[in-house]
Parts: sequence; structure tokens; C-alpha cells
Amino acid sequence: SQFIFIALHGGDGESGVLQKQFATQGVKYNGPNEQVSRLCIDKWETARFARSLRIDGVETAPAKLTEVSELVKQKDLKDFWRALCRELHARTIIVKPRADGCSSGIVRLFSARDLSTYLKLVKSGAASIPKETFKNQNNIIEMPRGKVDELLFEKFIETDQIRVKGNKLKHY
Repeated sequence: SQFIFIALHGGDGESGVLQKQFATQGVKYNGPNEQVSRLCIDKWETARFARSLRIDGVETAPAKLTEVSELVKQKDLKDFWRALCRELHARTIIVKPRADGCSSGIVRLFSARDLSTYLKLVKSGAASIPKETFKNQNNIIEMPRGKVDELLFEKFIETDQIRVKGNKLKHY
């Protein structure tokens, strides 16, 4: 029997499009089915679904969904930035396009100036964000293909650093 290993990241490789085609044709494949893929490509709906399960110990970051067109209308993003930080109880914010996979377009913002830079990249349809465009950004960040209509803002949550050194787990 036929088997396809899906190794695509974002877009049709994660959105359920390929999964639906394969299922329709009876082709086996790795990863989740069409419905789960369609849910998980949408970061906002994925978090909403996770919250709805009410699993002890499973939480989602405080978040706000905003249309790009609303942000573009703002003359000065400083007021929006301050209100966003207050609403999410955060000093720094993670921004990401609502759709197109788990890592596409994700940036940590430190200021209204960062938000303005990010918004310009989104409006221009940039394919990627050059490394060192933002503080602590050491790599190129791929952006979604196509127009980004909505941005998801989440509180940045500092996590522990875990790494393996000399076959031993190091935790900071």
C-alpha cells in the first residue's frame, strides 16, 4: 500500500489540503488528519480549542487578535502598544500571523517601534524577515505566503533553559 511522508512546513503541508487529498485517494500519510490540520494551522482557534478542553495544568498564553487593517489605520502605535501590554500583563509581546503554521512569522516585540517595523514587513508582503531585524533575532524568519489579515498577540512567557551537554541534562 502507498505511504507518503509529509515533510512540508506551513501552507498546504499543514493546512489539511494535502491530508484531504490523500484521504480521498486512500493514501496513507504521517501526521494528523484533515480536520486536526485545519484546526492547528489557525493559532487562535487552536488556543481556543485547548482552553475549551479544561485540562488541569494545560494553559494558553493571554492573547489578543487584531486585524492588520485596524493597525494600519493607527497614526501612532504607541497607544496601541501600551494598551496591549496592559491587557496582556506583559512587558514584551509575541506577534504572529493567525494562520500558516506554528512558526511562520513569529517575532518577540519589545516596543511600539518593533511593532511598527513588523507591520511594515507584513504590509509589504515580505517573504522573510532578515536576521537581526529585531532584538535577539539571530536567524531569518520565514513569513507566510500571501496576505496576512490578522495578527495574534500573546504575552511573552520566559521559559527555563534546558540543554544537553556531555550526555547530561542541564537546566537553568
